[in-house]
Amino acid sequence: MSDEIESVWAERTVYITADCPECGHAYGFLKGTRDDEIIGFVAECQECGTKFRIYGIEE
Repeated sequence: MSDEIESVWAERTVYITADCPECGHAYGFLKGTRDDEIIGFVAECQECGTKFRIYGIEE
């Protein structure tokens, strides 16, 4: 695991999800969550511990 934080895109479906860039585990937000609460959010993967930043949302 690296100390560097990678950035990933989130995807808007039923939930807004972002996948860990290291292991692919999905991190989810409720559909009603505002974009400004998601973009820039730093998540830590519950599976492998990798930290990653969400830098956009795909429609």
